Amino acid sequence: MKETGLLTVALALTSFASAADANMLVNGSFEQPGTGCHGMTTTLPGWSVTKGNIDLVDAVCSEIVPADGAYLVDLLGTGSAGTISQNFATTVGRTYSVGFSFGGNPQWQYLGYPNDSPVKSMNALIDGDIAATYSIDTTGQSYIDAGWTYRSFDFTATSAATTLAFASLNLSGVYGPLLDGVTVEQARIPEPASLALLAIGLAVFGLTGRQIANR
Repeated sequence: MKETGLLTVALALTSFASAADANMLVNGSFEQPGTGCHGMTTTLPGWSVTKGNIDLVDAVCSEIVPADGAYLVDLLGTGSAGTISQNFATTVGRTYSVGFSFGGNPQWQYLGYPNDSPVKSMNALIDGDIAATYSIDTTGQSYIDAGWTYRSFDFTATSAATTLAFASLNLSGVYGPLLDGVTVEQARIPEPASLALLAIGLAVFGLTGRQIANR
């Protein structure tokens, strides 16, 4: 019975950790539709292209190595700054973590197409409000190097549904900020119910340890 109780507590805590790690987004790594490359597109499965257009490309047609999987998104399509967004269910008052790989298209240094700036920038937005701004200077990067860095931020939900968006701050040309591997997960902050469960588990472990010591 004691072993069964300990196992139940362990499984419950494991289930909580697994739930916290689950990506709440659809197509966060942009692997769909997964055929060919799509330049100047306004269609991205799981996402809405709410402004301008974007490029959905892989290493075959762009030669830039993605950060995750086979595809990446350039938020500056062709002469039009793009914004992508996705809605997902949230719980009011709960904290969530947004994570993604951010980079910049360096190919303006090697190709003769228009380029507005060597610095590639984007905003990350929650429900239309700017949560963070990210920039990278692509000067000197190799043709295939996006300069990927992992970025993250937390937010606390204020409604039953939240909209996450990414918007290019480069407004013209064809070389923009790059995005890949977007995740939204419950933040690793134990809620009251989880803390109570943990306390019960620790109490059971402590009681069992004392009984073994007294034998």
